[in-house]
Amino acid sequence: MLAPLITPSLMKLLAGQFVPIDFWGMMLSIINIVILPIVAGLMFNAMAYGKENLRSKITQGVVYLLIIAGKNLILFQTSDLEVGAAFLQFGKDVAWFFVLPIVAAFLFNRLAGGKKVALDKIMAFLSMAGIGVIIVVITAAGRDSLLDIRLLLILACLLHNSAGYFLGYRICKLALMDEKSCRTIALEVGMQNGGLASGIALEMGRGATIGLAPAVFGPMMNITGSSLATWWRRKSEEKLVELLTTAADYFNQLLMFAPQAEEARRYVADRQLKEETVSTFRIGFALNSWEACRTHFNDQGYSDEELLEVGLLSENPERGTRYDRFRNRLMIPIRDVDGRVVGFGARTLEKDGIPKYLNSPQTQLFDKGRLLYGLD
Repeated sequence: MLAPLITPSLMKLLAGQFVPIDFWGMMLSIINIVILPIVAGLMFNAMAYGKENLRSKITQGVVYLLIIAGKNLILFQTSDLEVGAAFLQFGKDVAWFFVLPIVAAFLFNRLAGGKKVALDKIMAFLSMAGIGVIIVVITAAGRDSLLDIRLLLILACLLHNSAGYFLGYRICKLALMDEKSCRTIALEVGMQNGGLASGIALEMGRGATIGLAPAVFGPMMNITGSSLATWWRRKSEEKLVELLTTAADYFNQLLMFAPQAEEARRYVADRQLKEETVSTFRIGFALNSWEACRTHFNDQGYSDEELLEVGLLSENPERGTRYDRFRNRLMIPIRDVDGRVVGFGARTLEKDGIPKYLNSPQTQLFDKGRLLYGLD
């Protein structure tokens, strides 16, 4: 929301000596390119999916109208626009960014039944098509300049992109932020708004020169960003699988040797499960404790966030407490088709224990709808 103020300020400070910067003109361009489409999107979302009451929707509508009015007030104060023309422009903005989203939401609910999946597919296609058109137009217009710069522009964009990822990640690490936040901010810093930059360049009438950098940067950041996110995801999955595999061994050892597991061993014997079966399927036992598992794996170097992520811990946000999810239960590891431990099924050993069977929650690795015990 600060982009209309910060972007022209930085442009004037850093690039003002190279190209003329119209502060107010750029501010209005950014509002038109970024802020008003966001207002339209929020209005559509409120009308198509919003579960708020009518009063809340009216309040949102008033706020959005004030934003549109504020933009037009700035336009009127910083230009030679006459009062009649200013009101006409305000009416156009209201029609495009306020009325049209309401009509579109109504038609969407009538024709598509409010199915979000259909809208996601349509918007993804329109977004990619729009980006493609902008890149083609700018590249074609700036062909001669692009041939003059060539590899130098690509290297400059790559350096800018990579520096964003690196600095965003390392600064967050120095601030002692958790890994997930570090990665998120690194992607936010490294993947700047190329579409906004292209739009500003076109508004300035310099799409063939200034617009070349974002035209190259846009596709590049999409490739590098998705590659980095995929690599991080795989790296994260490997560590989580390692944690769950270690947990299966930990629970198995408790069942085999812990004095507290005597009742669990009797239950296994009553079920006529052989020691070989227990060992093969790594059947285990979770201690009757609220923090034994947490303490054990914290001592092994795993964080609470990782334990939550794989479903070994549960959390009560209202009380701000975290505790072992599985307590006094027979633990049965669940594997995916590749044989990796991705979760647990747990049977209570208490006569009136509820629930009788407790599975791992839905996680990055454990998808209840796609897993079948023993499929590996």
